[in-house]
Amino acid sequence: MTMEPPAAAAAAAAEQPTSVPATDAAVDVATGGGGGGGTSVLSHAFILCPPLARRAGDAATPSALVLLNTPHHDPDLLRMVWHRCSAFRIAADGAANELLAGTHAPRIMHCRSTHTCTVFPPPSRAALPPDDQLRYLPDAVAGDCDSVRPDVAAFYRDAGVPILMDPDQDTTDLQKCLAIVAARQAAVRAALVRRCWRTTHNNTYPPSAPPPPPPLTTPHPMQAGTRWNVVVFGGLGGRLDQEAQNLNALFTWSDRFEHMCILTEDCVTALLPRGTSTVEVCVPYEGRAIGLLPVGGPVASLTTSGLRWDVTAWRTAFGGAISTSNRAAWYDEASRSGGSGHDGSEAAAAVCYPVSVTASDPLVWSSSISAAALVAAWRATL
Repeated sequence: MTMEPPAAAAAAAAEQPTSVPATDAAVDVATGGGGGGGTSVLSHAFILCPPLARRAGDAATPSALVLLNTPHHDPDLLRMVWHRCSAFRIAADGAANELLAGTHAPRIMHCRSTHTCTVFPPPSRAALPPDDQLRYLPDAVAGDCDSVRPDVAAFYRDAGVPILMDPDQDTTDLQKCLAIVAARQAAVRAALVRRCWRTTHNNTYPPSAPPPPPPLTTPHPMQAGTRWNVVVFGGLGGRLDQEAQNLNALFTWSDRFEHMCILTEDCVTALLPRGTSTVEVCVPYEGRAIGLLPVGGPVASLTTSGLRWDVTAWRTAFGGAISTSNRAAWYDEASRSGGSGHDGSEAAAAVCYPVSVTASDPLVWSSSISAAALVAAWRATL
């Protein structure tokens, strides 16, 4: 379901200029962006291994983060994702509790509404150093606010974080957050169009008048990153009905962003469109276990290349055959040559290993990750 954020949420989170249309189509025409034909490319290097993204020229795309209400057992993985998604960060309702628990040392919290004091987060939970407390403030907390603790909401409100409540029960907290992210992306893109026009036309148009789309025939430096990557952190591994809603969001929201994925401590999951996709698997950090899941309906024909067990013109559907526990063929090649394992031992240089997937219908790609290896590599860069 596609929705627009409530007026208050849009005003607080988007700050969208009114003088320039900010629709995706309008901005794509104005900046020369937008999708095209041919093979699509799926890569999670921007979040799993930024050096690979920089090598491929993809590092300029801004990345946004949506935190879901899922317990995080590795605070360093949360820190890594936080620092790599700096364009916009939003916590979905009860995720604010987990964010505070994972990024703040135990402290006495005072709830203004009940005038009670509690220790939060519990001392038994792993926590980051106290001096990090102001580094992990989201840009907003949004949802129907039935899960965020009153003392947590008070903490973030006192720190200047907007608490955007939307009581609508026909949309999930994730959908509410994605709508706000999309509005913020549109505002940034609209401002980018204005800057491009003023730069290329020597400030010759009135700022209050919407300019026509500038006929840019060559790439402009400010065109980079007009659509965002979006990482949904958490959301898989809990209640099945909520997982189904989160997977459904991949089908209803992926086309609004440059790339959208769900990242957990176990796997990274994204939607592959109909047609041919080249998936750049970041080995040795992911790809030890791969699934191709026909979540949206039967896939009449599926052909792969680059997996341990490839298929050709294969039909996959629930109630029939489903591809799970596959893996990137790189691991078999590395094993024969004495290379690195998934756990990062004998760590070889990270590479993007291409896997080709041709499908008659959209399907979900899920690839296991090694959180320990990712965190170890990230720590080495600090």
